[in-house]
Amino acid sequence: HHGALPRHAIVRLWRELLAATTAMQGRFALAVCETDPGSATVAIAREHFGALTPLHCHRTPGHAIRAVSEGAAAVAVLPMPAQDEPDAAAWWPALLHQDGPRLHIVGRLPFWAPRPEGAPRAQAFVVSAADPDPSGEDRSLLGLELATGIGRARLGAALTAAGFAPREIFLRRAGGAPAAQALVELEGFVAGDDPRLPAIGPVRGPPVVLGAYAVPVEERAA
Repeated sequence: HHGALPRHAIVRLWRELLAATTAMQGRFALAVCETDPGSATVAIAREHFGALTPLHCHRTPGHAIRAVSEGAAAVAVLPMPAQDEPDAAAWWPALLHQDGPRLHIVGRLPFWAPRPEGAPRAQAFVVSAADPDPSGEDRSLLGLELATGIGRARLGAALTAAGFAPREIFLRRAGGAPAAQALVELEGFVAGDDPRLPAIGPVRGPPVVLGAYAVPVEERAA
């Protein structure tokens, strides 16, 4: 039907409307970590949450996360983790050890693709105090502390043996720390009480489910 709006335009309009109504109620604000002005994280947050949603920029991921813990923002939009990123950039280890209300990864941006020309190219995770909801097609994020000397291959094998389907593994060793920390992306929705979690081999302490996100639209089977 030629006169119909494309699906992404309808979602965009709905998001703008939602942003407008929540802004009027004064309850919803975004904390966005924009480490450098050209990184397009603000643009990707605006595209997803609407132009009218109050948005506060933070120089570090820690400040953006704190805004959510303290209730000053409903969600934090944070840069995607990278292998061998500097300690200051690695925000996910903070989700491994939390006092007070737990924060979770609840989304991944952009949700819509293929990207039209001129659309922001950044990738980001959305962190919130809400629990992630299963959407029917999800990926989960698991945080682990590893004994020294465990590499990606061995951890991947241990996860597979426990019944998980790992997609990506980020390893991080802070200077002088006895243990490494790992962030693992898994296929499917994993709840905190999943019976497979205690079966993961070479870990120190219980694995922590850091959240889950709905698989972005372009990556779903057509």
